[in-house]
Amino acid sequence: MAVAAGVQQHLRKLLGHDQVKVRPYGKRLFIQLDLGDEVETVARLTEHRSNQYGIDFRTHQGRWEPLPEEGTLKQMTEAVASQLGPYLTPDNY
Repeated sequence: MAVAAGVQQHLRKLLGHDQVKVRPYGKRLFIQLDLGDEVETVARLTEHRSNQYGIDFRTHQGRWEPLPEEGTLKQMTEAVASQLGPYLTPDNY
């Protein structure tokens, strides 16, 4: 839970708003956008091996598509913000 809270805090700082949420589920961290009346799951970080994570993006069809990224949790959090930032911006919904 502490890992998810740290990622959430980092994403909120990088994105400049507090509507992003991070929910832990096993070795995955689901990255969500809180829209008030609904929560949209946008991406997930998955631990592949010790301190090495990958990113998957959730398409509009609900499928998970991997991004060609792998690195530390900090690196992948920053990659989510830079590559998927528009999908995590409340004004785009």
